[in-house]
Amino acid sequence: MASNHIQIGDISPRIQYVGDGAVTVFTYPFPIFIDEDILVYENTTLKTAVTDYTVSGAGSTSGGSIAFVAAPTSGVVVTLLRDLSIKRTTDFQESGEFRSEVINDELDQQVAMTQQVDERVSRSIRLIDTDPGAALLLPAQTNRADKILAFDSNGGVIVSNQSLSAIENGATSAAASATAAASSATNAATSTTNAATSETNAAASAAASATAAASNLYSSIQNKSANFTVVSTDDGALFVVDTTTSVVVTMPDIVTDVPEGFRVGFMKSGAPNTLTINRVGTDTINGGASYVMVDDTEVATMVADDNAPDNWITFGASTTSAGNGLSKSGTSISLKPVVVAAIAIGDETTAIVTGTSVVTFHAPIAFTLTGVVAGLTTAQTSGTILIFDINEAGTSVLSTKLTIDNTEDSSTTATTAAVLSDTAIAAGAKLTVDVDQIGDGTAAGAKIYLIGYPA
Repeated sequence: MASNHIQIGDISPRIQYVGDGAVTVFTYPFPIFIDEDILVYENTTLKTAVTDYTVSGAGSTSGGSIAFVAAPTSGVVVTLLRDLSIKRTTDFQESGEFRSEVINDELDQQVAMTQQVDERVSRSIRLIDTDPGAALLLPAQTNRADKILAFDSNGGVIVSNQSLSAIENGATSAAASATAAASSATNAATSTTNAATSETNAAASAAASATAAASNLYSSIQNKSANFTVVSTDDGALFVVDTTTSVVVTMPDIVTDVPEGFRVGFMKSGAPNTLTINRVGTDTINGGASYVMVDDTEVATMVADDNAPDNWITFGASTTSAGNGLSKSGTSISLKPVVVAAIAIGDETTAIVTGTSVVTFHAPIAFTLTGVVAGLTTAQTSGTILIFDINEAGTSVLSTKLTIDNTEDSSTTATTAAVLSDTAIAAGAKLTVDVDQIGDGTAAGAKIYLIGYPA
């Protein structure tokens, strides 16, 4: 065997360095057969022999070196990789000369190729030696196109049900929702007319954004504060409208501008002015020409229906509720009629005395009791204060009884106010008044007033 014959040892055919902007020569410890058997990279850029570097040491067992024309920049990763063409270069002839050098060269080439393949396999995704077998064949190209690879419960390869673009759009929508929520919070902070309410609305907007992103009902958030027109690219948008001034929205034409199923949402935010949404042409909005939002944080969703006549199907929700004495139907709030009953205890001049059920009467209708008042024609001057009790079917409706202080002619100025314990008065209920306590006996003309509204 010739003394200069290459020896292929157990060594990786790949090595990396990090440039410092000064060093130009880098060694490779693995043997190559010819200069073209090595690839040189700066980061991921493949360099060109002669133009960018020169090779020395081809045919040496201990490897050689690469000399760059210009030193790689500091921080650049230099990769030196043996890359043989995987092919047979020698064909032995029958009964021909059988030289050991030629055989060794051929075997060296094959071992080098095997090392090259082994190095690349070691850098690939593969099962560990102790894993059981798994179905790792990729799905067909048409099935995996625009999908994400994953693994099933057995460790086999599968692809996502949703497309990559749909998944990325979902992430983009979530990011846009977060940005819109942050913008809403900023708008609330700069509001000079209603800062506290705006802050609450910003939080409500963030919650609406999160819910919309999760449910895919809305795919984006847009913040508005002036008149605008909805366009075809707004499909799936939720408009958060600051009504510091009244805002008018114009909808697109169903069929001409947008298809059936096109949907948008609106949330009124920030101030008590109106948000008015107008149709185009002969389209209707729930059968009408417009839709008006008046409640703060009121929400409405509109979906295009091209069934003649073309109509925006609209459904919404309002956070406004009717308080005591009020009733609500849709967006209308009405005042319930007030009930005031006056019950006299004796005449105007005769001094009142203590007694149980000094007056008995019946409730003509069912009503909700909201307050009680006692009054006198003549106030007493001294002694213990006057105390009255009111009963429904023999049970007091007061947890703190009705009193009138000395020298006063009304319970509205009493030191201790009456407290109701029963506010639901049934129709036909038997009501009685007790005089529990009097003072110097000079008080006269007592009357009891029951205040409420029909149940």
